[in-house]
Amino acid sequence: MNITQLVTVRLAEIALGNRSRTNYGNIDELAADIKDLGLIQPIAIFDSLAPWIEDKSKSYTLIAGGRRMLACLKNGMTDIPVRIYTGEITEHRLKTLELSENLKRKNFTFVEECELKRQIHELQVATFGEKKASKPKGTPEQDGWSKRDTAQMLGESAGGTAQDIMLAEAMEKIPELKKAKNKKEALIALNKMNEDLITQELQRRIEAGEVKVQDDSTMKKEILDSFIITDTMQQFKEPQLQGIADIVICDPPYAIDLASVKLEDQTVDLKVKGPEEYKEYMKPIIQGCYDILKTDSWLILWFGIQWIGETKELCKEVGFDLGPVPFGYWAKNNGRTMFPDRYLANRVDSFMYMRKGEATIEKVGHNVFAYPVTTSTRFHKTEKPVALEKDILYTFARTEQMLVVPFLGSGNTLIAAKQLGMSAFGFEIEKKFKSRFMYNLYVEGILDLNDDEASKLEKEVGDKEDDKESKD
Repeated sequence: MNITQLVTVRLAEIALGNRSRTNYGNIDELAADIKDLGLIQPIAIFDSLAPWIEDKSKSYTLIAGGRRMLACLKNGMTDIPVRIYTGEITEHRLKTLELSENLKRKNFTFVEECELKRQIHELQVATFGEKKASKPKGTPEQDGWSKRDTAQMLGESAGGTAQDIMLAEAMEKIPELKKAKNKKEALIALNKMNEDLITQELQRRIEAGEVKVQDDSTMKKEILDSFIITDTMQQFKEPQLQGIADIVICDPPYAIDLASVKLEDQTVDLKVKGPEEYKEYMKPIIQGCYDILKTDSWLILWFGIQWIGETKELCKEVGFDLGPVPFGYWAKNNGRTMFPDRYLANRVDSFMYMRKGEATIEKVGHNVFAYPVTTSTRFHKTEKPVALEKDILYTFARTEQMLVVPFLGSGNTLIAAKQLGMSAFGFEIEKKFKSRFMYNLYVEGILDLNDDEASKLEKEVGDKEDDKESKD
């Protein structure tokens, strides 16, 4: 395809054809502007008449600029400047060029913008076939067309384009989303709908006895919705969770035979096992995280540095895209070692960050996150500060996105998400951490409690911390 330099053609020779945009708004205002200032942005046309156009008296086919063309006609103009595209003309090519040209003008509502991107993407997929979002290790590159290809064609980020296409598909099914003031508000509303659907389904299963949940009458409904006492491994299999998350932060109980852990158990043995057992137990966790993620999303996976090779191998096998150095580090203010005469104290915890599809980082930065350990309030063995969790979320996610936390522990990741305004929920099999989560919410000022409720919760958490110290 070639584009000639600007030329002037007779307006009467251009066929308008069937346009994607049917509502042109106030033509009078645009006509007045063109009359005063001239046609600043030339329209785009094909150098021939499309074969499906019935009016054979025309010589050219309009690609983009229907509103400007109508305004020029209203002004009585006979000749206008145009950009001419040459080459074979097809309905698919004409539609793609029309949508792309219109999108570049950026004078659409967010509803129109998202719908245009969706139409462009669907046209390309119809022509080239759909490319898989990711490929298993050892397989060749897939043919076809992906959202990343659409983003590159439009000169936009892959994550933003994928999100807009997803929102357009959702607005087709849920027209109420179009009433949002802007795109961000629509995305927040969509994630809230998704979260509500999931919690409603979980509540139905709880009431039907299909899911075992702690019976705690003092638990606030909004806390129950986000911190759910249940078996994570079973939840990974639930259809309503598939493809729901924009980001998953997973801090698993390493190398535990999760299938043998019962919901009634109050404690879980964290003994580390050998490499093969580690891989056997971790693979369903990593696969479960992959399954609940949307296309173009992130997994943040905390891991023991001794398992670096096994963890990397498992993540690639499942289908995640790992960069050359896919590691992040929590740099703590202190460290410890049981054998100081042989080993230096370890002051870092490590995580891997990986993509499903073509996700992009939201905040450009480095891979070291320096935050002190909150030893005075630490309750869970692997508890991480809320400030650290917020920084990680701010780096990889947007406030309108959905977070799922498969192993909640003390729930600080949920607290961080709530402070950022994100939709979030997660699961935990150990009941004792739920009361601690409520206490942390109270301390952070997120949960309102009256004096009696606060005193009862403080005593409950204090008793459990005393019990923990006596065991240590």
